[in-house]
This record gives sequence, structure tokens and C-alpha cells, in this order.
Amino acid sequence: MGAEAPTDPEHGGSSPTAKRGSTANKSYSPMVFLTLIPWLVFGLFTLMWLLLYHHAAIFVWAALLAGVGIVFANVWPRGQYGLAILLIISFVLSVVIGTYMHHTYMEPYWACRENREYNNIVPTEPAASHSDAGKISFTADSRVDVLKSVGYKLGSTYCVAPVMDDNSGSRVEYWAAGVDCCASREDMWCDEVRVESARSGVVVASQETWMDQFVYSDRAMFVKAARVATAQYDLAAAEEPIFVRWVARPDLAQTEYFTHGGIFWVVAVLIYLVVSIVLAFVVVEASDPKGAEG
Repeated sequence: MGAEAPTDPEHGGSSPTAKRGSTANKSYSPMVFLTLIPWLVFGLFTLMWLLLYHHAAIFVWAALLAGVGIVFANVWPRGQYGLAILLIISFVLSVVIGTYMHHTYMEPYWACRENREYNNIVPTEPAASHSDAGKISFTADSRVDVLKSVGYKLGSTYCVAPVMDDNSGSRVEYWAAGVDCCASREDMWCDEVRVESARSGVVVASQETWMDQFVYSDRAMFVKAARVATAQYDLAAAEEPIFVRWVARPDLAQTEYFTHGGIFWVVAVLIYLVVSIVLAFVVVEASDPKGAEG
């Protein structure tokens, strides 16, 4: 008689508490591992794309291929198929997001920083003579003629308006440009085109990337908009015009590219943490469909 003694693990049994703890550990440990490793890989490689790709593209690609090689040489052969798949997903998304960040933020940032800066440029000067420009400051009487603006709509609205001065004729060498900041005709509010003191522009980068095979670059769309404007307002456009974001302080616009790129990276990494948690949960559930209890 008397109370039944609790089962002692040291004598061949296990208490219910210990059993529940063991089950919890088995459940949570793979979940944490499968979440953090792919997430850290994604964060690292997208950061490399953001900061290193412009000057060290070969290094970034080599590191990426080395990572993929490690997955197929060491992770997959050990039967860690879930981890291998999650890592491959993180590598692929790193390329997509990294290329987007470089194309959208860092390419124009480096174009502003590394290309030449021209000052006191007359709007009638041939754009071809400043094809290496990153920043351009125009003469005091230069302005954006918003009454000759055009919005070319293809998904987004691509806006252009000629940069002119008091002596400009019908030929346009330079265009102020922006996205989703104008009416279809004769009205535009991109960047600082309405700021009286603004006389400068940061040049829209013209470098091509593999993404241009799938989507039009902003500059390609600005060229289309400029063609519409020349026909609409009886203008004559240069064969290779220069498109600029019209600003008062080009140096601040340059810094803005870098800052926005960093913010985009932080947001992307936080979103991918959520994605990684979901994918890890799916893998854990799929690998143990009957639960931890046999």
C-alpha cells in the first residue's frame, strides 16, 4: 500500500515531464536550425550584392557558387535534404533581390560618385560631349519646361520634360525625368522641378543588366517618353540625350540612393526571416508527418 513511486529514469523509466521536454527539444531544435542558417545566408549574400558587387562582382559570384557547391558536396549527401533545399532557395532569392538592389540603388549611386561632375552647363550644349557625366549643374537661367512634359504609361508613368533656358530653340539635349510624378501632358512634379533654386541633375544611369531582358529599364522608357514629347510639341531631340533627376543638391541625391538601398536591404532581410520561419515549419512537418511520438 502507499503512494506509487514516480518512475526513475536511472532505473529504466522516464518521467512524463522528461518525456515532454525531450519531445519539445526535438521539435524546436530543427526548426531553429532550419530557420536561421538559410536566413543568415540570404542576409549575407544580399549584403555582399549591396556593398561589394559593383567593384567585386567576380568575388560575389565565386562566393555564391562556392556556397552552392558546399550544399551539394556536403549537405545533400548527408541526407539533410530539407536544409539543402532551403539553402538553394536562399541563394536564388539572394541573386534576385541583390540584382534588384544593385540595379535600382547602387548602380545610380556609383554612377553619381564615380562619373564626372560638370558645372555651369548651357542646356543647348551637346549631350554627347557630357556622356560621362554623373552630376550636372546648369546655368542660372536654366529651367524645366513642365508645360512640355509628357507622361508615358506602361504600368508606371514615365515622365520627361525638356531642360531649357531663355535662348533655347526647339532642340533638346537634356531632359528632366522621373517615375509616377506627372500628368499625361503639361504637368510634372518629379523631384524638385518646381523648386525655383534647383538647377542641377543627377544623371539616370544607362548601364544595362540581365534584368533588362525581362523588364524595360527606366532610361529605355524615358527615351520612349521623349519621342512622344518631341512629336507632341514639335521638338528636335538629340540622338543620345541625357536624362537627369532634377534636384537642388546632387550630393544629397547621391546619398539618398545609398540610404534607400540600405533601408531596402533591412526590410528584405526582415521579410525573409518570416519566410524562413514558414519554410522551416513546412520542412519539419513534412519530414515528420506522424509527429514526434511514434
